Amino acid sequence: MGARRKRPAFKPYAVGEYRLGWLLDQFCVVWYVNGQRRRHRLGIATEAEARTELHAFARSHLKLTGEPVETFKALHAQYTAYCKQEGKDAERPRHVYARIGETFGHLRPVDITRKICREYEAMRAAAGKKPHTIYGELNMVRTVVNWAAKNKLIKLEELPSIYVPKMPGPRDRHLTRAEVETLIDAAEMPHIRLFLILALTTAARKTAILQLTWDRVDFARGLIQLHDPGHDGERKGRALVPMNDTARAALLEAKAGGVSEFVIEWAGGPVGNVKRGVSTAFVKSRLKVKGDGAHVLRHTAAVLMAEDGVPIPEIAQYLGHSDLRTTYRTYARFSPGYLKKAAGSLELPVHLRVSDRGSR
Repeated sequence: MGARRKRPAFKPYAVGEYRLGWLLDQFCVVWYVNGQRRRHRLGIATEAEARTELHAFARSHLKLTGEPVETFKALHAQYTAYCKQEGKDAERPRHVYARIGETFGHLRPVDITRKICREYEAMRAAAGKKPHTIYGELNMVRTVVNWAAKNKLIKLEELPSIYVPKMPGPRDRHLTRAEVETLIDAAEMPHIRLFLILALTTAARKTAILQLTWDRVDFARGLIQLHDPGHDGERKGRALVPMNDTARAALLEAKAGGVSEFVIEWAGGPVGNVKRGVSTAFVKSRLKVKGDGAHVLRHTAAVLMAEDGVPIPEIAQYLGHSDLRTTYRTYARFSPGYLKKAAGSLELPVHLRVSDRGSR
């Protein structure tokens, strides 16, 4: 017979009249009926899993008073379903939950403290994650909880003040036109070269390019439909963009040798990721970027448009942004006309522009 597990140290946790306890070698549910203690073994030795099972047990016994207390996991699932129903981006909430779920999934909103959020921030930073990533993850926690309160899924008195770090400044690294040329020349494989060209000429996200099929490439009208009608409400904003001469030439060459429905293909099928190929091209071209570099391509495309004086609303439409403020905040400063009118209003009279002290 194996040795009995030692009772671990765990924080008090309850759902209605049911609380978490320990019995012999596993977590249990403890509650009272007419003053008599009852216990139910959960068969779990992990605190986070035990909290989730405690909620399931309480709901199954239908003995909660008032409205059911929901875990963040349950609220997040409802929020994701809402996004899909309303035609909003439902993929990102699911993607982010894969990272925040382990920390926040089993918690009730009222139990999400500033301390827990700060500890999560420190843990992700120690794992080498960028400030933009950490901000986005904790902001998702706040978004879901606030949505739940607004839709009366939780009581206002259970609404915590979710700690979210200050929003980082926009990413500055982008490629010059000369660097773009060097990068494309360094691409070893045809499908990587095509990916780089499309990323820089459509300003599309990596996933949108890898999922692009030939039925959405209209050579007659010169348009590329980045949005997949079969995935309504499940993708970030994707635009209908014109096909410039560079993209057309690359697409015609790929079409002539293509054997599948996907524009980016390898061995007759779709490509799941181009991380290694893109990273190799950056290494060969001796261009230093963080990560695999794929995120730099979309940013570069937007910066090049801004530097050419393309109006910010037009850039936003090209990028598929639904909020112009995001585009202005990130790219307005690259425009040659940025604050030019404001600077002009501060001009001084001509006789004050140059000091005449040197002539004395």
